[in-house]
Amino acid sequence: EDINPFYSMWYLSEQQRIQEMEATDEQEWDIGEIEAMKAEQEANAIEDGDLLATLPEPSDLLRQRHLYFREKSRLVANKKRRKLTGENWSTKIDGKTKLPFWYNSDTGEAIWEKPAIIHELEEYDVAAKLQWNAVPMKPLVNVMKFLLPYPERTRCASVCKQWRRAAQGISFVRHVFPVEMGALTMNPDKMDHNHFRTFAEALQYCLPGDTIELGDGHYWINEDEISIDFPLRIIGDEKDPSHVVIELGGTIGWKGKKGYIEGVTFRRPRIGSGENKGGELLRIEDGSSLNLVSSAIEGTKDKVEAPSGFGINEHGVILRGNLTMKNSSITNIRGNGIECHDGSVATLSANRIVGNAGCAIQLNNGSTLHMLDKNTFDDNTLGAMNDKRTKVVKEEIDLVKS
Repeated sequence: EDINPFYSMWYLSEQQRIQEMEATDEQEWDIGEIEAMKAEQEANAIEDGDLLATLPEPSDLLRQRHLYFREKSRLVANKKRRKLTGENWSTKIDGKTKLPFWYNSDTGEAIWEKPAIIHELEEYDVAAKLQWNAVPMKPLVNVMKFLLPYPERTRCASVCKQWRRAAQGISFVRHVFPVEMGALTMNPDKMDHNHFRTFAEALQYCLPGDTIELGDGHYWINEDEISIDFPLRIIGDEKDPSHVVIELGGTIGWKGKKGYIEGVTFRRPRIGSGENKGGELLRIEDGSSLNLVSSAIEGTKDKVEAPSGFGINEHGVILRGNLTMKNSSITNIRGNGIECHDGSVATLSANRIVGNAGCAIQLNNGSTLHMLDKNTFDDNTLGAMNDKRTKVVKEEIDLVKS
């Protein structure tokens, strides 16, 4: 009994190919007939206009070349013009969702959002009507680049909303990578503009009134002291300052007339906590001012022991200027939370100064304290307040973020 076995498609196609090759080998090719067939097809194509056959003279070749490059340049110029004027963008309707989208006829790109060139052209149209109050963002930002952040750019921000947006543009912000992203900072040539590997490196390039933005992670400052003698803003995570931690081995000396810190935790490194280097974490000098909002200042991780005698050599904040502190905390310091010296002014609102080996606040002669809202001063070894002054001011006024 004959049984036809199952053959795969590859086997069948291979068998067919072999058979065709064997049939082709037996057939003799007529070269003359093939050439005559090609000539006939070419003549028909020329007659129908599908094929253009010319025999240019050598003297015409240079002219033909010039015509070719002129036409090519015209096409390239038209493409650039359409790119600059937005003529290559048009709206179409998506067949599935029935929603409009933008389509680029030159590149084939399709996007849902309005193209950037269309936005820019609309800004120029509005600027032609509203004059200086509606200067397009791109040239306005370029002008702002030539101004100092403070006070020049700050003054420009008070002109109108458009100028304020340009003065506070994201392109002016200094970004610092945390140590967890060290692999991205190994090659300096690949780092973007205004991006830095360390906090100290960013400070070297900062101008008065600049902003330093810190992403989630840890930042190590091993110097004995870092001095900031100009207005500066330091922004971390305003919702949870524990996400942005500056491991501070020494002291930050604030000498700028104005300053603003939000969403940052300043902490003594755990590795060196046993050495007890001493000194304050933050020192605000005479004539300077700092706003500390939604931030934290921490000593050693574990609860510290009470100092013996007069052995206090570490404080959270040494205040000789002005400090406005809101929704922040000072914890686990080996000395006082805040020590106010002569001529200093401290304004506290809704803060926690707890778990310190000294007192929460020590007030010396000539210092002024404004107590706003509810502040918590619990579990400090030497008490909530060591008042050596003759006057304490208490006002039930809510602080406004400046």
